[in-house]
Amino acid sequence: MTHSEQKPYNCTHCNKGFTQREPLRIHLRTHMTENSHDINLHYCSLCPKVFCHASGLSRHLVTHTGKMFKCRDCDRSFTDKSSLRRHHKQTLHQP
Repeated sequence: MTHSEQKPYNCTHCNKGFTQREPLRIHLRTHMTENSHDINLHYCSLCPKVFCHASGLSRHLVTHTGKMFKCRDCDRSFTDKSSLRRHHKQTLHQP
């Protein structure tokens, strides 16, 4: 969806669309509360992704640098540390 710019989660109150359900859910709260400035979505300046938390955006931005995290036990590489950690956990539990 990121590459095709599809945004299947659309706000029923305005023209905004989102690639993920959670940012839409948070956005919808802006239409229901008077303090809509309390809710901040974090937009990637390099692609159409939107994040609910600044930490999610920070982790995502690394994917645009081309930096890869290589597994020390095999030749697989990952764009983020959490995927590499998940890979390590899965390989530890395999027979």
